[in-house]
Amino acid sequence: MFYNSISAEELKSYEELEKREELKNIEEVKRKFRLLNPLDKLHNIIVDIRSSDNRIAEFLALVTRIIPLDNRMRWNSWYNSLVIANKLTTAINTYIKDHWADLEYDFIILKDWTKLRTIEEFLKLFYIVTLKLEGYKAILENILFIMDIIIKYF
Repeated sequence: MFYNSISAEELKSYEELEKREELKNIEEVKRKFRLLNPLDKLHNIIVDIRSSDNRIAEFLALVTRIIPLDNRMRWNSWYNSLVIANKLTTAINTYIKDHWADLEYDFIILKDWTKLRTIEEFLKLFYIVTLKLEGYKAILENILFIMDIIIKYF
């Protein structure tokens, strides 16, 4: 999903640093993620919403659920984030406007929302396939069948 934008090693290193809570320069990380546009903007907004209990409560006052945070390396986490975010566009835009000083560069315009819906639709097949091939279902017959479906899909 991030071909030619950011390396897989760089994404993984951010995840490792985040797990150890060693992200000293969060603005540098946000700047890097903005390069991925528009997934980057969504990621930064979700991180901002989750940055304090007050912000979480403020967002929950707009809607009744929080947006799942992606983990940058698994498409299902991006898909799950997109499914919820695309349903909450109005609340997200309201939240951004309420925190304009922090999120000005992450404002998601209509064209970006269209791209996010397209990415969600693209990832939906991979989400379904992952569920179909979990655990004992990951046998060669099922894998080959799913591969044929994916080839026809694309």
